This record gives sequence, structure tokens and C-alpha cells, in this order.
Amino acid sequence: AAEGVAVALQHLDLLLDEIVIHFHDEEQLLASVGYPDAADHARIHGTLLAEATNLRDRMQAGTATLGDTFDFVAHDMIAGHMYQEDRKFFPFFKSRKG
Repeated sequence: AAEGVAVALQHLDLLLDEIVIHFHDEEQLLASVGYPDAADHARIHGTLLAEATNLRDRMQAGTATLGDTFDFVAHDMIAGHMYQEDRKFFPFFKSRKG
């Protein structure tokens, strides 16, 4: 069981690295085009990253499960953030010429 947790943590660390890069790139893009809610969106990213890091630490400590991690990624990151928050800036980009 400990080996499975170690492997899961390695994958979670890789995912966290990708999330950090994605959030950074997205924040730069939003700022560069003058998205009016860029600062609020960056704060949401910070909250999500803090929650993900906390979940990773709890998983390592044995107080969170792989299922908790899946729930966070599926519910908070994908359904909550990508499908709700990120969609708020889509019309802004569609209306831009260039």
C-alpha cells in the first residue's frame, strides 16, 4: 500500500507542476490582453493551488485518499474552475480582432 501511495504522490507532484505552469501562463495571457477580472482570476488560482498542495500533504500524511484527489481534480479544478471560471473570459477573446 505504501508503494502505491508513493507512486500516486509522484504523479500528483507532476500534476501540481503542470498546474503551476498552466496558471502562470494563463495569468500572463489574461493580463497581456487586459482582461478586467485578471486579478480576481489569479486569486482563484492561488486558492486552488493552496488547496491542491494541502491535499497533497494530507495524502502523504495518510489523511487523504486517492479518491479525495480525484474528487478535487474532477470537481474543483475541472467542473468548478475550467467549466465555470475559465468560461467567463472566453467571450472576451472571441470578440477580439487580430
